[in-house]
Amino acid sequence: MNASSSSSSPPQTQTQTAWTYTTQGLPRQILSINHNYPVPPPPSGTDLFIRVTHISLNPGCYITLEAIPTWVRRLVSGGKTEYVPEGEFSGIVVSVGSDVGDNSSSSSSTPSPSSDSNADPKFTSFQQFKPGTRVFGCLPVPSLLGGSGTLAQFISVPSTQVCVVPSKNMTMAEAAGLSGAGLTAWAMLNEVPGYGVSEIEREGSKPRVFINGGSGGVGTMLIQLAKAQGAYVVATCSERSRELVKSLGTDEVIDYRANSPLPEYLSRHYSSASTRFTHILDTIGSQSLFESCASYLESTGVYINVGNFEGIFKTVFRAFWNEWAEVRARWGMGFIGGVPRTYKMISTTPNGAKAAILAKMVEEGKLRVVVDEVVGFHAQESDGDGKGRGVLDAYDRMLARNVMGKIVVKVQNP
Repeated sequence: MNASSSSSSPPQTQTQTAWTYTTQGLPRQILSINHNYPVPPPPSGTDLFIRVTHISLNPGCYITLEAIPTWVRRLVSGGKTEYVPEGEFSGIVVSVGSDVGDNSSSSSSTPSPSSDSNADPKFTSFQQFKPGTRVFGCLPVPSLLGGSGTLAQFISVPSTQVCVVPSKNMTMAEAAGLSGAGLTAWAMLNEVPGYGVSEIEREGSKPRVFINGGSGGVGTMLIQLAKAQGAYVVATCSERSRELVKSLGTDEVIDYRANSPLPEYLSRHYSSASTRFTHILDTIGSQSLFESCASYLESTGVYINVGNFEGIFKTVFRAFWNEWAEVRARWGMGFIGGVPRTYKMISTTPNGAKAAILAKMVEEGKLRVVVDEVVGFHAQESDGDGKGRGVLDAYDRMLARNVMGKIVVKVQNP
């Protein structure tokens, strides 16, 4: 019998249900449901043992499923041969390690300094974890590469990567999609040294931000956070997503299909001194958009990319190549791919203290997670919408790039 999923009490058996894989490939080709996957050991130190209620799917995960060789996962994981995908989650704390605050008497609403010694002081949060606390978070890249994912009934994670779910304005399904996408958007806007949106002074006018891919999980967060910081926002999406993207606060919406090729359109309409952008935030990973950006990105602006839809290995190579594009251009070497603009490729580092800033914005009604659909954990199980879609169907939709916001999997009842 697998682990019980009816309460936040510790599982009575050593196995659980999880979606797993043993080789590389597309989700439908390699994923299967395993009812006898090992339950993590009891937490130690600052770890939390969490009963997962929801997880949100991330495009980066299915891309790495296909791209990362099995021997790499075995090496990173220390010899594992069976792996669990995905990294974002919400759930209920079942038990805590011995170093997680006062785990015997504190209330989840009692302030307690975050134990994250690496957190920026301005992000210091006050939150207490104890059994029964509703939490959300995401895993670091090494865990994802090693196949220690969240598409399972139980996980164990460091408390420094977890945050308490807001007490209002957020469901557990929405909470599952906040940390990964939200922290990525926050980093794009605020954590590239010298290029934070609030740092830009543009002769008294607002920073002008262009978002490539405004309807995805990261894009919907970028729009809201950029507007909250006073930026003028232009974003791309399909005609189907226009209403959603506009409702999030976007000042101008561009249908990328109707105005293809996009770089040429931007060169025609956003090349003047008053319309050029201070930031181009690319959630897709378009090389042509970067190569032409000198026409529509200010000379002091920055191009920040988190997208890898053109392939992970091609993306890694281009990140290195593009980082030096400005140097090549300045040295008169534009004939080998010089672009006289600053390029940065960044990734997300899970941080519960910073996630608490996003949670506070949600609680205050200043930020929301856009959930496209909630699907069931088991094959062909829906969340009550009658469509009968499950995990594999959700991955198919993501591969078709037919998603607005996040797709969430309901693993079990809260």
